[in-house]
This record gives sequence, structure tokens and C-alpha cells, in this order.
Amino acid sequence: MDLELAAQKVPLAEDAIAIDAIDEYLSNIEKVARHSPDLSLLRGHGERLAFRVGGVDTLWSIAFGKDGFSVSSTGAKFDAELVGSPVDLLLIILRRRGIENGNVEVIGDRRLVDFWLTHSAFD
Repeated sequence: MDLELAAQKVPLAEDAIAIDAIDEYLSNIEKVARHSPDLSLLRGHGERLAFRVGGVDTLWSIAFGKDGFSVSSTGAKFDAELVGSPVDLLLIILRRRGIENGNVEVIGDRRLVDFWLTHSAFD
């Protein structure tokens, strides 16, 4: 994907591969959060963020608590959602593309999405 972006081409990947990459990223980020200064800022008061694949039931839920955040694949009510194709979500989650340049929809509190993206990069 990085090579395609550098060549100014549209990145392509099978949905299953992009979904697996999102799963892996979110699983790893949750494990290293306590050891990363920026990730440790991902705290809150019960706010919930979802990354949702449009048109299907695939989603990732991030719950922000006073001790940090947790990732799951369940939930119904969210303060904010980022909805798009698996590839578009992956590009944004990995900060390869900004929300304004992606084919995604923000539902709810955009500030919560921005908060996550600002502090969720691996060091």
C-alpha cells in the first residue's frame, strides 16, 4: 500500500486482508498502550468509538476509560463512528490517508475520532 501511495496510485487489497490488518493493528496497540507515552493519553470517561465496515456487520469498538482504552468487536451505541471500506479504514487508522482524503463517513463526535488518530500512532 505504501508503494502504491508513493506512486500516487489507489491502494488495493482484498477486504479480508485489510480486515486482518486492522485486527492485528488494534490488537497490538492495545497491548503496548501502557508502555507508550502517546498511547497512554487514550483515556476517557466511557466514550465509545467504532470503526465500521460499511454495509456489513464488521466493526471494532474502542471504549475509553479512566485507566486507558480497550478494543472489542461488540457494541451498539457509540459516540463516534468512522465508516468505510476495509481498505479506506486501514489507510486512515494507519495514518496513510487523512479523513478528508478518504472515502469514509464520520458519524457523531468528530473530535473523538481525531483524538484517537492523534494519539494512536506507534512510537
